[in-house]
Amino acid sequence: MSADTQRLVRYFEYSFKQYTYIVTEYKPTLGAVFAPYLQGYSHWSYTDLDVVAGDIPLFLERDELTNFDIVSWSFGDHERLYLRGQFSMHANSTFVNSLFAKSEHLGAGLLKELAFKATVHKQMSATALKEGKPPPRVRFISAEGCYSSAVYSTPGIRVKIANKFLADFGLEGDRSSCVCVCVCVRSCVCV
Repeated sequence: MSADTQRLVRYFEYSFKQYTYIVTEYKPTLGAVFAPYLQGYSHWSYTDLDVVAGDIPLFLERDELTNFDIVSWSFGDHERLYLRGQFSMHANSTFVNSLFAKSEHLGAGLLKELAFKATVHKQMSATALKEGKPPPRVRFISAEGCYSSAVYSTPGIRVKIANKFLADFGLEGDRSSCVCVCVCVRSCVCV
């Protein structure tokens, strides 16, 4: 293992122990990181931990599997061209799985970014400890923004933003709602 790889491993270990939320920043790398485990699969995806997906095949369209490199589901704001952290499905190909590297902080600048975050976190944590304050949050670079920019700047990439998410926000006065999806009635009860 090279010296740079060893440093990367140490910084990732530190980051994931000290500020676990940072894992979401690296979701676009999952196709490359887990490539050996994805062999034989046509697609892979990332999602947020607070998403209940249900029976995903009921929501996928054949053309999403055959005509697009990336499909991302939105809440009705599909005119905003960015890939959602809630669900972004990727074709499992070397071309698509390496798109993340076009983002400076995920590609060539990864070691520098992790080193910066670890250094700042250690300094801020020492100060917080002296002042009796909780540990600080480090700089978070949205995978949605930077990665989306890298994806959309790639010639030939085929992306679909689909309005497929349901949410219970905005239903404060209505205690229950029914939605019909693929001839199945889904009920959402707001408590």
